[in-house]
Amino acid sequence: MVWGAIKGDGSRMLIRCPIRLDSISYQAVLDEGLRDILSEASIFMQDRAPCHRSRSTARYLGRKKSVFSAIGRRNH
Repeated sequence: MVWGAIKGDGSRMLIRCPIRLDSISYQAVLDEGLRDILSEASIFMQDRAPCHRSRSTARYLGRKKSVFSAIGRRNH
């Protein structure tokens, strides 16, 4: 499986990752993939996969000071 990112300037990257991701392995993929591209002004978008929306991943993203935006968030 691969994880991918597309920046606003059109540059892209793909990273190989395990077939099944838990929160910790997902965060390791993000560490590798976002290390050089994420800035304070970045908006990081992802879907609602369990490893994307876990408390652990939310804390991880908070420490990275990114702006978290979930696609498909329900307004309940």
